[in-house]
Amino acid sequence: MARMTETELRRALRKISTSDAPGPSAERVGATWEYTEPVLYLAYAVGIANATSSGIITNQSDATSFQLTPFNPSGALLDWRGYSFSKSMYQSGDATDYIWEDITAHSASVNFLRFYTNSDELMVNLGTPDTPGTGVTWISVDPAASVPASAFWVAEQYTINSVKSEWALYPVKAGVSSNMGVISYTKAGSNKPVLNDAVWQADVLLAATAFTGLPYSSHTELGYGSVVVIGYDDGKLYGILKSVSDVDTWVLPAEFIDGDLIVDGTVTTDHLAANTITAGDISADTITSNEIAADTITATEIVASTITATEIAASTITADKISTYALTSTNATLENAIVGTLSIAGNAVTQPVVSTVASSTSGTTAGTWFAAGSITIDNGSSVGTIANLITFSSFIYVTSGGNWTASYRLKRGTTIIDTGAQGVPNNTAGGIITSFFLDTTASGSNTYSMEFKGYGDVGSPVYANNRKIHVLGAKR
Repeated sequence: MARMTETELRRALRKISTSDAPGPSAERVGATWEYTEPVLYLAYAVGIANATSSGIITNQSDATSFQLTPFNPSGALLDWRGYSFSKSMYQSGDATDYIWEDITAHSASVNFLRFYTNSDELMVNLGTPDTPGTGVTWISVDPAASVPASAFWVAEQYTINSVKSEWALYPVKAGVSSNMGVISYTKAGSNKPVLNDAVWQADVLLAATAFTGLPYSSHTELGYGSVVVIGYDDGKLYGILKSVSDVDTWVLPAEFIDGDLIVDGTVTTDHLAANTITAGDISADTITSNEIAADTITATEIVASTITATEIAASTITADKISTYALTSTNATLENAIVGTLSIAGNAVTQPVVSTVASSTSGTTAGTWFAAGSITIDNGSSVGTIANLITFSSFIYVTSGGNWTASYRLKRGTTIIDTGAQGVPNNTAGGIITSFFLDTTASGSNTYSMEFKGYGDVGSPVYANNRKIHVLGAKR
């Protein structure tokens, strides 16, 4: 492989960071997936020994402090950079797969930012220091300084020759368990790993996500005191997350009574955590009317939408079981019913809302987000699925400058639900930005707003003209 010059590498990095084209596509090759075109991977090291004139090393020991990030914990840029082109979807951790060059032999403008937050939210809810999540505050800290003991998460970003990396988030402390009870999970087709190894930690994430439905990204997000039991082909493995010498560690419980061994009369309702026994834990036909005391199950004990037609035996609900006026149009959900269109109220199924503003608005300065329009739709209360299809467009331009990039984001209230960017060839010519988004989590009244900002060769505030937002609400 020919050696890439510093200038060529900078040009490739800038093209990757500013291009609006989609990334490489992938294809299945045998039992694995690969990119259809080679992609560039970068690695870094403190020192390289015994390299050829082409920057090749033959032993991994020739690379001192090999890593995939460019900075040490103090925020200093490492002296050596390696690059490799590969179709693999996974970056190699072998230093001999890279072509190495001394960064100190070239001039480079570098910058390193580090922030922390005292929030113990899941990573998916944290956002970034640029766009923090709801109720999350990011605090700047000098890269050479220690992260405060109160911090739960750290975010880092670096810039090399004007090319910014994405924000990298990682946990620095575990919280306290939210009292979920015992998390139980079965992983068929695998034998027990070693407690605390990478396989166990990955299995904990699978178990926690299956148990709660939440997108965990680190096993420490469960918090201290969390108990996980995972069944494998060769038995069960138990773990309690604790802090051992300030290290997050899964330890074996001193004693654990397996759920398959319960002494009669020893487990009563006050020993059961809420929501730990679900329908999946009850054998079919084991609870009949003979096991239920009269008048102990009322409407307050029944979760909404849990009793459907398939749970009701034929001819068991007759007119004498229904209170007068208890069944109204607001209380009934009809499945597979034939309803004429004259019986459906206007906008009961779809509710279109349109907002069009022809006048121009702008941000105060370049590189600052500004609101270009908003719209509110009230889906009302509904049994079933509610979704909103939002489409928006605007003519974006500046009055001075050269080639630049226009970014947009779509919000529901204060939550960012869609983002994107589009290159603009020159200033006054501008360009039309248009996009759409299907919001399947909508309910009740929601306000959607579109925002824009520009970066690059922007010589004036960014203007937005002919602003349009359309929302089509649907409910079932």
